Amino acid sequence: MAMDRAVEQRPLELTPAQCALANTLLEIGAVQLEAPNVRSRHPQLGITLNLRTPHHPTRPGPLAADVMALIQEEIRLALFGRWGLFDRHATISGPEVPFTDLVETIGRKDSRLTLRHVALPSRFLSGGIIGEYRLADEQLNRKADRVLLVDDYMDGRIFDAANVIINTGLRLYAVLAFIDVGGPDLKRLRRDGHNVLIIMSLQSMLDYYHSEGKYPE
Repeated sequence: MAMDRAVEQRPLELTPAQCALANTLLEIGAVQLEAPNVRSRHPQLGITLNLRTPHHPTRPGPLAADVMALIQEEIRLALFGRWGLFDRHATISGPEVPFTDLVETIGRKDSRLTLRHVALPSRFLSGGIIGEYRLADEQLNRKADRVLLVDDYMDGRIFDAANVIINTGLRLYAVLAFIDVGGPDLKRLRRDGHNVLIIMSLQSMLDYYHSEGKYPE
């Protein structure tokens, strides 16, 4: 528990390999830095992320196979010694799920659960849409399974998906996210007693870019 609190109080430090990966993400346009706004409370947080691959059906992104191989190695290190501790891995459905695909190529290919986002009309927002995540009924026949939830960002979406897994009777082994964007969801998951595996934190990436003079003037 003390270690978890320490991690929450300061961003993860980047390893040399992660610094190189952060540079690569910047060079290919997966990370785009904006000129600091001197009137902002957090002027260093001008950043846009694009974690899509060239195979995205509607909005191709910059994460080509060589970059995905670097990310896969980071995932492999994060899951080292943990493969026997979970039975299945879950993904949130979308046009593509590249980070879950990386887990699948390392582990078992027949263990994926898919959480589908179901849009529902909102009675509270004029013309608005709310939604919920659901698991297909045929995926709920092994309720004792321990599940690793995988996504690109640590954000509210992954927190909601984690609750779906728990509420359907499955056991959430851990949440694995490539980048923690710094919202409250990491603390919420750890507060509820869940394991959280973060590859890189956005704040550490920003600190690194700032120290290397990467921000435009």
